[in-house]
Amino acid sequence: MKSKYKHYVLSAILVFLILVSFLAINLAVQTMINKNQSHYENSISNILFCSFFIFLLVGGIIFIIINGKLKLEKEKIIDELITTKKSLDFLNKKNLNNLKKVESIFENIILNLPIPIMIHAEDGTILSISQNWTELTQYNKSDIPTIFEWTKKVYGKNKDEVCDFIRKLYKLRETRHNGEFSVTTKDGRELIWDFNSGYIGNLSDGRAVAISIATDVTERLSREQENIILIKKIRNTETLLKASLESPKDMVILSIDKKYNYNYFNQNHKESMLKVYGAKITVGSNLLDQIIVKEDRIKAKTNYKKALRGESYNIIEVYGEENKVFFESYFYPIYDTNNLVIGASVFSRDITVRILEEQLLKESFDRLDRSQKIANVGSWEVDLDTNLIWGSKEAFEIYELPRESEYIELAKIQKKLIPEEKEMMDDALINLIQNGSSYEVNFTLNTKTKTKNIHSKAFITKNSLGKANKVLGVIRDITEINITNQKQKESEKQYRLLANMMPLGMIHYQFFRDSEKSITDFRILWVNKALEQLIGMKNSELVGKNLCEIFIEMEQYWIDIFQEVASSGKTKIFENYSIAIDGYIKITVYKIETDRMAVIIEDVSEDRKKKKEIMHISYHDSLTDLYNRRYYEDNLSKLDIPKNYPLTIVMSDINGLKLINDAFGHSAGDELLISAANLILGSCRETDLIARIGGDEFVIVMPNTNGKEAEKIIEKINKEAEKIIIESIELSISFGFDTKNEVNEDINEIYKSAEDLMYREKLLVIPSMRSGAIETIMNTLNEKDNSSEIHSRIVSNISEKIALAYGMDRQDIAEVKTAGLLHDIGKIMIPISIITKEGKLTTEEYDLIKGHPEIGFRILNSTHDMRNISNIVLNHHERWDGMGYPRGIKAEKIPLQSRIISIADTFDAMTSKRTYQKICTNKEALDEIIRCSGTQFDPELVQIFIDNFNTIIEVKHFV
Repeated sequence: MKSKYKHYVLSAILVFLILVSFLAINLAVQTMINKNQSHYENSISNILFCSFFIFLLVGGIIFIIINGKLKLEKEKIIDELITTKKSLDFLNKKNLNNLKKVESIFENIILNLPIPIMIHAEDGTILSISQNWTELTQYNKSDIPTIFEWTKKVYGKNKDEVCDFIRKLYKLRETRHNGEFSVTTKDGRELIWDFNSGYIGNLSDGRAVAISIATDVTERLSREQENIILIKKIRNTETLLKASLESPKDMVILSIDKKYNYNYFNQNHKESMLKVYGAKITVGSNLLDQIIVKEDRIKAKTNYKKALRGESYNIIEVYGEENKVFFESYFYPIYDTNNLVIGASVFSRDITVRILEEQLLKESFDRLDRSQKIANVGSWEVDLDTNLIWGSKEAFEIYELPRESEYIELAKIQKKLIPEEKEMMDDALINLIQNGSSYEVNFTLNTKTKTKNIHSKAFITKNSLGKANKVLGVIRDITEINITNQKQKESEKQYRLLANMMPLGMIHYQFFRDSEKSITDFRILWVNKALEQLIGMKNSELVGKNLCEIFIEMEQYWIDIFQEVASSGKTKIFENYSIAIDGYIKITVYKIETDRMAVIIEDVSEDRKKKKEIMHISYHDSLTDLYNRRYYEDNLSKLDIPKNYPLTIVMSDINGLKLINDAFGHSAGDELLISAANLILGSCRETDLIARIGGDEFVIVMPNTNGKEAEKIIEKINKEAEKIIIESIELSISFGFDTKNEVNEDINEIYKSAEDLMYREKLLVIPSMRSGAIETIMNTLNEKDNSSEIHSRIVSNISEKIALAYGMDRQDIAEVKTAGLLHDIGKIMIPISIITKEGKLTTEEYDLIKGHPEIGFRILNSTHDMRNISNIVLNHHERWDGMGYPRGIKAEKIPLQSRIISIADTFDAMTSKRTYQKICTNKEALDEIIRCSGTQFDPELVQIFIDNFNTIIEVKHFV
């Protein structure tokens, strides 16, 4: 506490000394004043000295206070720094404990993995091996302290190769599949292990660390070898069974905390979750949240819950809805250093193939039976030691024998044979067994239902001593084939007739080879009528000639393709220009016999033309024929290169296009767009890219163009636009542009800047343009129908009078008057023939008339200042009882101004000349409005109309 107030004592002494000094000075000065100055001057001097003294005294006090506070703040900061250091020391200690826990968890995971796992450092030290590794190899960590001891003991002559691979492993940063290796266990057994290894980090001393994970595939390979022998007997299913037995069995590894959040997962689990549930998982995300199938989520939670309670167990389950996957899973709790469960780990293997293997094998046998049934092929096997004859299901069917067992009685077969054929078959079988001669015979089988033509083929198998032990054969019912062959011969004549009728040209030719098997000649055997017409030569002129004599433009690659088809038998298709027909031809080449081929020739000139047209359509706007957005986006990057800098992008937008479409129809809008496109195209250069990228938007990309040059082109376009008038409305275009000068500038930002500038200009131009357009529309309507202008003015004036009588304020009256003037603006879209038609309108014509309030609304609503007016116009044909149009609203839901215009419009329509009705007197019109009060018209407004009738109708006489 003494040091804390030391600065206060020093400051007080300083102030005291200042006080004493100035008292002394004041006394001396006072003495001088008494001697030399008047009383008045003496008083002024005293005041000045006292003021100066007070100033110094206050300054000293302030100095004491500030100095004290600064000292207190300094000591406070020092105290906080000391507290912070203590907190950091505590956190460092806590983090160190957490790291130790993580190391313990990781060691526990490795130890309990159900697969062989080894973690080793780059100096050869083995850091950890799983219990499964020790169980399979009988080697403890003490037996193999280094990776070099391990390779020496288990790899034998391959140890140097494995050591070299492991050394490289520490420098890699991704997991590598090492392949399958033969591993010799401590007790001398040979195991086949499939290794995956990868770098996983560095130790604190800088040594790189890698992990090696093995899968024991000894049993799988053994089982596959046994199954391969069985699969060889089933020709049609060999590929399927081989693929099934050799399918890899992926291991899924993951761990979670007690809240089911991921601590770790491997790539296989990540891919499985994406495949089964479409989930993209991350460390920290919740496992249960990623499982979108409710049943799977319940199963998973049940399994993990057991592990989180401390249970270790394994289970086989199926997950997924559409892509069902079978997993054999091992669940283990994860303990901390206090032996408390803090999470769970799971190791799962996809055993879908194993689960379905028996089912697939059964299906394969069933498929073999079905395929033999379809092909009328049966298989048989004679055991030469027992003379038993095994037969497939279809073999019994062909022989028409009851299948009382899997073996066929030879005597029953021989009863069905013709005697002379029986002797032939016996001789063929003896020659096969004794001499290894081929066995392929055709014979006749007399069954209860019919006589069958049978084809049989067989070969022998020998035992390890080279002695024949089995005859394997097939029989096939070729009765139908023989009938078909006969029919085929009869149909060969029809084939040529059909070939001659086909619209594509066809050539049959024979090819010849030299001693080196290279094709040297292609001789024409026959051509159809279509080819004769295509090349203008007859079949008789072509037979025997070389193809090169006919197609003189034949290039070497034609011959190469013909030779490839002749050698491989695979059909080839290509296109080329033909001088013979002065067009493009599509050529299909296929092999039909050992030394014969066929060529189909099609004239594809028209197809190429159509493709060209389609390509044009895909890159061009159908209305303006300018490039479209797709072409612009595909080619912008090609133009965005340094040699084109400065590169300017100009954005343009047609002002008022929607208003013109609404007022005059889309044909007028299309005409406006086409005119604008032609104007822009004609004002730009050939090197500029011009595209229509939206309904009313165009973009111009100008290579080697700066801002000033772009402005000149825009000014030129705007000047010419003033000369283009569509439906009495002048073409108006808003522009904005920006220029890219440097490589590091983003072209998309340049585009956005140009677009923003264009919209800024549009905001300035569009209001006046739309207002002018509305005036033009009204003038056009009045020119179409002379009575429209008079009618609109009368309705406007009557509406104004009613509004005045109602007591509306000045602004509302002005709106009513304007809406009355514009209420029929939507009729601009209705043909004049309907507007001026005499007599009753048809239903279709009346429907068109009823659409004018909505058209008027769209026209006026496009202008901000007319938004309120547009709503009044929209509803001026609504009725009080809700039977009006277009919305069918009623009573006070109809805007008041619309109800006023409805009365004014009806009154003038009845008292003015119309082609569809006679003129009413004012009295008759008033009576009709009174009659419709409460149904068509607002009763309150009708009463106002009655009360002020004479004043209101006076306006008709001044229009």
